[in-house]
Amino acid sequence: MNEQLTPRERVRLALEHQVTDRVPISMVCSGINGPALEDLDAYVARERNISASITDEGLLPKQDGDKIWVEVKAMIDDKILRSAAKVAFNYLTKTAGISFVLPRAFDAIRCYIRYGVDPGYHIVRIDQHPILADDTVTTRHTNGHLITTGWSPDRRHIVGQVSLFNWATYRVSLARGFSGLWRELRSGHHFNIESLDVEPLLGLPRHLL
Repeated sequence: MNEQLTPRERVRLALEHQVTDRVPISMVCSGINGPALEDLDAYVARERNISASITDEGLLPKQDGDKIWVEVKAMIDDKILRSAAKVAFNYLTKTAGISFVLPRAFDAIRCYIRYGVDPGYHIVRIDQHPILADDTVTTRHTNGHLITTGWSPDRRHIVGQVSLFNWATYRVSLARGFSGLWRELRSGHHFNIESLDVEPLLGLPRHLL
């Protein structure tokens, strides 16, 4: 075989166990090859607005035994916020019942979840403050998922909280200025990602007390 094949032709022939002009580079490398990785990074940055860069500055010094502290930056877009709102609203529906969430007081959260309609106020906020009373910003007692629903301190608003891996907390305004029949709302659960068990929370989040 004297003619030079294109990379696509070379890979196709190799997969069909036929003779090629040389072994495809991408089939002898461990992981993804350099050019393909560059193309993938460019595509993800262009289509998903996500970028990742790794710098080689030698081995990092050990800190606190075998632990190495790293900095993670992430972009939280409207789709993620609406997803968190949907989880919180579904949990309220499950715990309070379908009939409770039918009134117009919940139209704002429904329109935001389904169509992304901005109600004119922050319907979802995100922060690093923990849900569990014994947790701190830097110390968490579980890496499982947490979800709660209940009244705001002034008993005027219904709020939900969602925390995936007990990391950032999404605080969702489920019904602002609720004017319907008041009822007790106090529920929370923990999903143990190791045992896959769902466990009720015995206490309440601090700001829902």
